[in-house]
Amino acid sequence: MVLDKSGLRGYDLGSKEFMTVNDSVTGGDGLTMLNDSVYIASRWKGEIYYVAGNKAHLLLDTKAEESQTADIALNRKDKVVYVPTFFKNKVVAYQLKD
Repeated sequence: MVLDKSGLRGYDLGSKEFMTVNDSVTGGDGLTMLNDSVYIASRWKGEIYYVAGNKAHLLLDTKAEESQTADIALNRKDKVVYVPTFFKNKVVAYQLKD
């Protein structure tokens, strides 16, 4: 899986081609998987999305605080997303709710 200006795309090893999975979260920066079909994606502007198929739900928007999100990491067991901020010079943790 890759996240780029076109959105979330998967690479098919058989056909050796990319296929679009989600075109809602464009210009993404960070990507982590909850499972084989659910992802957490970040955009550098300060947005974090829950992505399932071609649906994306905005989980966090920090644009007003100017706390741009860089790459992200996920603790799957505890469902905690770790977000290194770009200009705030810190890492913030967010608990995902079921």
